[in-house]
Amino acid sequence: MILVTGARGWIGGRLIETLGEGARAFEGDTRDDDAVRAQLAGCDAIVHTAFKNIDHDGSGFQANVDGSAVLAGAAAAADLPLVSLSTCGVYGHAPHRLADESTPLDPDTPLSRSRARVDAALVARHAAGQPVLVVRHRFVIGPGDDAVIPRLHRVVARSPFWLDGGRAQLSLIHVDDLVAILIRAARGPLPDHAVMHATDGRPHTLRRLGEQLCARLGGSPPRLSLPLSAVLGPVRLWERLAGIDPETSTATMSSIRLRLVAQDQSFDNARQRAFWPDQPLRTLDEALDAYGSDGA
Repeated sequence: MILVTGARGWIGGRLIETLGEGARAFEGDTRDDDAVRAQLAGCDAIVHTAFKNIDHDGSGFQANVDGSAVLAGAAAAADLPLVSLSTCGVYGHAPHRLADESTPLDPDTPLSRSRARVDAALVARHAAGQPVLVVRHRFVIGPGDDAVIPRLHRVVARSPFWLDGGRAQLSLIHVDDLVAILIRAARGPLPDHAVMHATDGRPHTLRRLGEQLCARLGGSPPRLSLPLSAVLGPVRLWERLAGIDPETSTATMSSIRLRLVAQDQSFDNARQRAFWPDQPLRTLDEALDAYGSDGA
């Protein structure tokens, strides 16, 4: 039995659906030690996906740190493995090309700083002998994705130009492949490393991805190109003048989103491939089969 936190979220929900009777959905607040320990009884592992990603109430992201600490403590007391879902956002929004897990953490938003603190605490527990694995992804796509592919398609289909020629390399993974990796880790054995990247192992250029999306979902890809710097500066200036937080902005292309898709965001998955060489991973064409003609 695997205790899954964040079962009402996209990835946590897919975990529950995939595991069926082999899963127990955590109910309540992960900061409640009594609730965590009570629901952990009879379980063999924890997969932690419950994180606050948007600060709707203005309380910040300390709950991510505190809830993860309670879960880690309960897992240690029960001598059970803890698999924690993380994000390559902890490396910051600078360009990364095939960066590996030794890349220094450089979080540059309140959310990513909270996630980096969680990861650092778990890595320290791993160093002390606790069975822990932090799994970091970059872009997750597939059934249920209402952000990555739909938003990227809208931008590419409506824009007259690529940014930096669309040369940026992006790391993707299908949601069900990510779920399979999380389950496999929870069932053990865990790798010796504390951190592992989860990607499809095939970095995709923005241009190739955009052209495939337009061919499948409609629209015409850009024919012109502009330097990212020519667009990023004015967007950031507008955000500052308008008092817009780029991290929480609902704009199709905030300054953070521009940097995410117009700069290299590719991450090496050699550890994943070496530890689970037989793990099947969907190709981009297979992953895009999940999207309809409206891009969702």
